[in-house]
Amino acid sequence: MSKNTNVFRVLLLVLVFSGGLLARGGVPDLTRHMRPGIGMAERVLFSVNMLLKYKDEIGLTSSQIEKIEGARTTTHEAHIRGRADIRVLELKFADLLKAGKVDRSAMEKLAREIGRKKTDLYLSNLNYLLDVKAMLTAEQIQKAESLRKKDRRDRRGRREMRDRGRGGRRT
Repeated sequence: MSKNTNVFRVLLLVLVFSGGLLARGGVPDLTRHMRPGIGMAERVLFSVNMLLKYKDEIGLTSSQIEKIEGARTTTHEAHIRGRADIRVLELKFADLLKAGKVDRSAMEKLAREIGRKKTDLYLSNLNYLLDVKAMLTAEQIQKAESLRKKDRRDRRGRREMRDRGRGGRRT
């Protein structure tokens, strides 16, 4: 077996077992790796949607609401562009894999670029959440934390009621 064939098989196995396979009809799931991290950040910080949902209870000023919504729009636009850039790089990576002769240096370069862009997206989202928290006063943060805890209790209660109606807790 040639060295290139072995390299190709190893790369293919890495893609298969790392969740990098093209899903949903050839479109990779680009944010799957981010969800736990961003979800964790939102659980520790605040979901911007939750802040805006309870803007009156938290006591957000119109200026704060405007800044938060502006930051959300800017971040979402950058995130869409970033995901598109990653998708293009992943398509190029897939083309390199399909090539008869595998170019290791080109594949490594593309893999590093994809990783860097995914990390940039993750950090951008994290900084966005931190920036939004910095817009709040200490009193607003305290109110948001208590509302978040209440929201969790309410969701847990609704889930338990739903599960009881189905004859027990779902697994």
